[in-house]
Amino acid sequence: MKIRTDFVSNSSSCSFFVGLHTQADIDEFKKLVGILKKKNVYMQVFYNLAEAHDRWDGQDFDGSDEAIASLEPGNYILIDTGDDHYDGYEYRYWDIKDRFTDKYPFKLYRDKEAHMSVDDELPKAKEY
Repeated sequence: MKIRTDFVSNSSSCSFFVGLHTQADIDEFKKLVGILKKKNVYMQVFYNLAEAHDRWDGQDFDGSDEAIASLEPGNYILIDTGDDHYDGYEYRYWDIKDRFTDKYPFKLYRDKEAHMSVDDELPKAKEY
């Protein structure tokens, strides 16, 4: 029998990253936090692009005033709308995603671990 010891993804998530590149992005994101919380959307904040690529360095983002105040340009938020084995998952995913593109041009990026995500890849992280 073979035993796999590296990372094995069994993800069924429907998720994407939101790039907070400017203060305007942060201000617009703040307007969406309330509805995301009401819809029980799981969010994680990644404080830079390298953390977003790593995917293990994210911090739970609860949408509290304190969490919102900690956001800065260059942060990425993982928006997880839920698993694809629930009825209506596609509608839920598109409903949440569309909130990020209807009134403000957020830059959205693919979650490479998700089964359902957007098309654009995260930019390459700079090596220091």
